[in-house]
Amino acid sequence: MDIIKLSVIAVISAILTVFLKQYKNEYALLCSLGGGIVLLCLALPYMRDVLAEVGTIAARAGLDNRYIGAAIKVIAVTLIAECSASLCRDAGESALAAKLEIAAKLIILALTMPVATSLFDTILSILP
Repeated sequence: MDIIKLSVIAVISAILTVFLKQYKNEYALLCSLGGGIVLLCLALPYMRDVLAEVGTIAARAGLDNRYIGAAIKVIAVTLIAECSASLCRDAGESALAAKLEIAAKLIILALTMPVATSLFDTILSILP
């Protein structure tokens, strides 16, 4: 089970980070960053499986690839921003993390505008 492997890596990374904070705060941040990168790299194959399934479902439903692409980009922006904001908070930069989250929300809004426009056009075409 991969979740056990991921959990062990996370716990070891957390213990090392707490230990290193007593001596060198910079090394503790690097340890936390390294542990996070390893976890994300080990989880990437699952993301590939999810994307393949989403593509299959979209093809069977006859959905436009534009909408699926937008949804995948929104998910990617969300995950990247969340991980980066957490690292900023771990480094003591909560204001920077908040600004990153606002920037991510603006990017998500921009990515979803074509979908919202299409939905609006569809609604207008239905109305008399």
